[in-house]
Amino acid sequence: MGKRLFFDVHRLGKGKVTVAEMEKGHLLDLEKQGKHGVNYRAYWVNVTDGNVYCLAESPSAEAASAVHRDVDGTVADQIWAVSEAPEVIPPKGTGNLYMETLEMGPGKVNAGEFAALQKKQIPVAAEHGVTVLNHWVDATTGTVHRLVEASDPDAVRKFHKATGLSAASFDEVVYGK
Repeated sequence: MGKRLFFDVHRLGKGKVTVAEMEKGHLLDLEKQGKHGVNYRAYWVNVTDGNVYCLAESPSAEAASAVHRDVDGTVADQIWAVSEAPEVIPPKGTGNLYMETLEMGPGKVNAGEFAALQKKQIPVAAEHGVTVLNHWVDATTGTVHRLVEASDPDAVRKFHKATGLSAASFDEVVYGK
């Protein structure tokens, strides 16, 4: 069976995770992933609210979850089969990173449509000091996770208002690989 891309979120709660703990946990994921045919590519953590986002290539959602279960007995609160943006932009390092979750509605968006929308929004993002780095789309649920870089959360909010897209949630995150 071929591998697909999966994006998951763990909502651990305020004060329940540190960057050091995530680094340690991710190293343990990397040790266990081969047993399940999984490749964890990246993670992002919001230490304030305790939200952790993981990106993995995996034969199934269950295999991706099994890695976490083997490491610490827990699994993600949600997991999505996703398609990644066709073009990934590396962070400039000049701002903060924010992980957004956009709820577009079941069947209302696919990866190609969202990539085209993103391309049109590049000038608007730049006008507000926002750089869209990557996005992952689950066409079945209409859920889009988007990673952006900006000076502060107000810049992201102004970008949302200017584009008419409202994030169901967005977290300031630290990136780990």
